[in-house]
Amino acid sequence: MPPAINFSSMWRRAFVVALRTGDTAARVGGDDFVVLLDDVATKEAAMAVAERLAEALRAPYEVGTDRRIATVSIGVAVGPDSLKTADDVVAAADAAMYDAKRRGGGRCVIYREDLHGRRGTRPPNEPLD
Repeated sequence: MPPAINFSSMWRRAFVVALRTGDTAARVGGDDFVVLLDDVATKEAAMAVAERLAEALRAPYEVGTDRRIATVSIGVAVGPDSLKTADDVVAAADAAMYDAKRRGGGRCVIYREDLHGRRGTRPPNEPLD
C-alpha cells in the first residue's frame, strides 16, 4: 500500500509562504480553493500573488522514497469592471482556471471577458473539461 500524502499540510505551507497579511484562503471542495486578496491595486499585482502561490505549491514533497512535484492551475479574476458580485468574480476565476487546465495546466491565467465570456460563463460553443 502506498504511503499516504498529507496534502493539507503542503497546501497550508504554500499559503503561509505565498499570501500576504489580510489575504484569505478557503477550501471549497476537493483540491479547489478560493483565495481573496486584500487591497490588490492591479491585475498584475494579483497575478504576482498567484504566481508566488503556484511556485510555493510546486515545491517538491516526499511520498515514501519518491520525490514529487505538484502542478496547479490557477484562475485569477479582479473586480469590479463587469464583475458585479462575489459570485461573478468566483465564476470568472473558475473560467480562467479551466482555461489554464486546457492550456496544459501548471499555469496561472487571468480572466478576460473577451476570452472567457461574460461574468466567467463559457461561450456556448466552448466544450467543458
